[in-house]
Amino acid sequence: MPRQDSSSESVGSSNSTPSSNIFSGDVSSFSSENNVYTSSENGPGSDGFKWSLFFLGLLVIAPIIGFILAFNVVSNDENNNYFNDWTNSLSEPEEVTIDGATYNSWYHEFDFQKDPVPTNSEWIYVEIDFYNSNNWNGCSASENNFYSVSSIDDGILWYDLDCYGDNLENTQGYVSYDGSTFTFAVDTTKSPSSSRVDGEFVNDIDNEISLVIIPILMVIIYIGLLIYSFNSGKKELGYGLLAGLLTGGVTFCLSGLIVSMIFYNDF
Repeated sequence: MPRQDSSSESVGSSNSTPSSNIFSGDVSSFSSENNVYTSSENGPGSDGFKWSLFFLGLLVIAPIIGFILAFNVVSNDENNNYFNDWTNSLSEPEEVTIDGATYNSWYHEFDFQKDPVPTNSEWIYVEIDFYNSNNWNGCSASENNFYSVSSIDDGILWYDLDCYGDNLENTQGYVSYDGSTFTFAVDTTKSPSSSRVDGEFVNDIDNEISLVIIPILMVIIYIGLLIYSFNSGKKELGYGLLAGLLTGGVTFCLSGLIVSMIFYNDF
C-alpha cells in the first residue's frame, strides 16, 4: 500500500484549525476604562453650564455698576450745592478785642455737609438776631461783606456786619468763620435769640462732567462685557449680565436711598 506522507497530514490539520483572537484581562478592567472616558466628557472642560460665571455677572458685576451709578447721581445732586442751618442755642458771650475796641461775641458750629467758604461762594447770607417783644434787631452779612477783610486780630479775620433795628442801628459788628463755626462780635449787651447761615457752594465743573461721563462709561463697559462673554464662549457670564439688569437696578435704588441718607443726615 502506498504510504501517506505525514507532512501532508500535518499541513492539512493545520489548515483546518480555525483562527481566533485571544484577549487578556478581566471584565472590570474594561469597565473602568469606559468610566474614565465617560467622566472626561462631563468634566470641567465639557460644555456644562458654568454657574460661577453666571453668578459673577448676576451678583457681582451688575450690583457694582448699579452702586457706582447711584453714588455718582447722589453725590452730584444739585441740592448738595446748598448749605443752610439755623440755631437758637448760641454760646455764652465772650469778650473779644478788635481794633482796640471790646465786643461781646457768640459762636456756633453749624451742621453742614461740608465746610462753606464764604469768600468763595455763589452767594451767602449770615445773620444774628436780637429779638424782643417790641421789634427785630439784628446784624447780617452777605457775599459782598466777605469780599474784603475789615480787621485782623490775633490771626483772626473779621468781616463787617450790617446791623439794623431801633436798638442796633449804627452799631458796629463783625463776623469770622473757621470751618463750620461762625463767631459774631457785636457792640451790644443784649443777648441774641438766634442765628443762621445760608448759601450755595461754587459750582464744580468736575462734578458736572462726572455726572455725564461716568454713566456713559458704565454703559460702554457693560455692553463690552456682554459682547466679550458671548464671543469668547463664556455665555454663562453673558446670561448673568442680562439677568443682572434686574439686580443692578435693585442695587441702584437701594444704594441711592442709603447714600442719600448719608449725605443728608436723614438717619
